[in-house]
Amino acid sequence: MRSGFSYPQPIFKSTIYNPAFYLSFDASGFLTYDYAQTLYLGRNDYRLTYLTGITAGTATQGVALVPGTNNSISGIGALSCSSLIVDGLVITSVPDYVLAITPGTAANNKALVLNSTGSITSGLNLLTATSLNATSLTGTLQTAAQSNITSIGTLSSLSVSGTISGTLQTAAQPNITSTGTLSGLAIAGNLTFSGVSRALTGLSSLSSTSITGTLATAAQPNITSVGTLLNLTLDMGGTGLNIPSLKFNGTTFNQAYFINITEGGADPSKAVVLNSTKDFNGIRNLTCSGTITGSTGVSTPSLSCDTVTATTLNINPITLQLRGTTLTSSASELNALEGVSPGTASNSKALVLGSTGNISGINALSTASVSTSGGISVSGNINGVSSYGNQTAITTVDALTELGINTTVSTEYLRIQASGSAYLNGSYTRMLSCFGSNATPVQFQIEVNNGTKATSSNASWIGNLTAHDHRFGTNNTTNMFLLSNGRVGIGTTSPTAGLQVTINVS
Repeated sequence: MRSGFSYPQPIFKSTIYNPAFYLSFDASGFLTYDYAQTLYLGRNDYRLTYLTGITAGTATQGVALVPGTNNSISGIGALSCSSLIVDGLVITSVPDYVLAITPGTAANNKALVLNSTGSITSGLNLLTATSLNATSLTGTLQTAAQSNITSIGTLSSLSVSGTISGTLQTAAQPNITSTGTLSGLAIAGNLTFSGVSRALTGLSSLSSTSITGTLATAAQPNITSVGTLLNLTLDMGGTGLNIPSLKFNGTTFNQAYFINITEGGADPSKAVVLNSTKDFNGIRNLTCSGTITGSTGVSTPSLSCDTVTATTLNINPITLQLRGTTLTSSASELNALEGVSPGTASNSKALVLGSTGNISGINALSTASVSTSGGISVSGNINGVSSYGNQTAITTVDALTELGINTTVSTEYLRIQASGSAYLNGSYTRMLSCFGSNATPVQFQIEVNNGTKATSSNASWIGNLTAHDHRFGTNNTTNMFLLSNGRVGIGTTSPTAGLQVTINVS
């Protein structure tokens, strides 16, 4: 607990702390270092890094905020707070109707904001107002009363769902392009049509001494005859013409050719009319004495021609036959037969044997296997690895630079590698056997052990498998004999002991 004594201020101010002027809470009543340590931040405390790199008035990540001039702070990315007061006013959440606004475009539940030209150009379906002043209005103007609309500009059209009352008096009506149904129309003078269309429609009857121009009506039951017509245009969307007999230049026209025609399809005794894609089908036989020119192709059932002359003939059938035989080869495979000379090989061409069953001109041949009942003559070299099922006919080979049996030669001219349990003689593999050709031939053999390398029998063996002597010599002279009974003689051909040496030994 505190003693109640008021301690003086420190005589100097340390940048870290001065432990001499702080109370202790231990039993002795003295100030302790540990307690003073809790009142200050250590020199290496991570919170001191917040004071490094401060720029007054600018927010920096991981650095304390210090207001600048006018107590302002810039650079804050986002600010989250429970309440915000600006200039003494409490700021509440921003309403949705002021968010995501596009100037000049009206949107549901959004405030209206004019664009750079002071206009609302789209999105406004209906506007209700007591009064409205605008330089220009587009769209449909709907209002119950227009007492304050004293004038309008030029209208391309005017649609009135009610009535227009009063008298229309004007010297010229260039902007009145059409009117609705009139109960009556009285014209004291002439009715003149000066427009491009110049059409009069909707008359129940018309009597005239002469009519010029184009007569258009839905039905003409009372027109029984017409004079000489310069031209006649019929609307084929109507009922058409009902004429028992029609003549052209005095010749009777058979209209049956043109009744119930199927566009793009052939019908007996009917005219040929192409469909919208200029296609036509259904013809059974077509005979042409001239030339048939096709830019695309001819489909089923068949096309018979004596001579086909074309720079390019493109045929794309599912099945192609020549004289009843189906072709299964591709065009590239058939091209390999063009220009082939039987018996002679050519680049990118098929191989065709000559009349004697031979072929020549092959520079290199790579194959997995070669089987022939005759001979194979090679004037050059046979490179790579030769594998044969039967080599009885191979009696000689030319000079070899190296030879590997069951292995690849890497550091020697000849290398023989054992393979598993093949050619075993006990635990030894027969590596090389040499036989004589007399009545009792000698069998000389070289073997290597094929057992566990840790055994004492892991060795090589050189000798005769038959009961014959084994001799060693130099300078074409035998110097040592190993007899079949196991005796060794040096300088003698008939040793009488296990080892007999008849020459000087030093």
